[in-house]
Amino acid sequence: MKKYIALLAGGLLFLLSGCGSAADQSTVSIDNKGRVTAETVESFEKSYYDFEELEETVSQAVSEYNSQQDEEKIKIKTCKEDSKKAQVRVTLQYDSCKDYQDFNQRQLYRGTVAEASKTYDFDIAFLDRKGEEADVKTIQADYSQAGIIILQEPVAVTVPEDILYVSDNVKILGDRKAQVTNDGNQDNENADTSIYEYAYIIYLNEK
Repeated sequence: MKKYIALLAGGLLFLLSGCGSAADQSTVSIDNKGRVTAETVESFEKSYYDFEELEETVSQAVSEYNSQQDEEKIKIKTCKEDSKKAQVRVTLQYDSCKDYQDFNQRQLYRGTVAEASKTYDFDIAFLDRKGEEADVKTIQADYSQAGIIILQEPVAVTVPEDILYVSDNVKILGDRKAQVTNDGNQDNENADTSIYEYAYIIYLNEK
């Protein structure tokens, strides 16, 4: 089981072991202003890792990223150890999806269906809230201004308004929460934190 931390492009990537319970899952939350809060839950056994070293690594990575921006773009909300569960939880708040993407080198797009349709492939299967397949052209026509999140990580995602449709590699957990499923198609060291196909979450975009 892989449990390690890697630094890529000055950003911190937590490569998850994938063995957490539903209550211990890593979650990415996007608010209605596009700010991102990402809570990462990592199995963390003291015999392999030093928590103080982890804290310092997180702090240095965030400081380095912020030093290259015109203002503070990432804040460390929490970095704590749960010795009973042999876990560490790190919560970072990003000023935007772009900051999340640049820092972690992971896809995280936020926009409208109309905007996303210009760049991303919509020739995929979409499901409605009942789990029934939905017509893509109808979605694009009737919900062109709906919000959409596109990512490639098997994490829970919370969006600011009610979910309307998801791609078929996403499971709706609640009105505003969904889980991107791990497709197991990444046959490399990133298999636990990256999926092959993009995951789409379409939600109401009321202003």
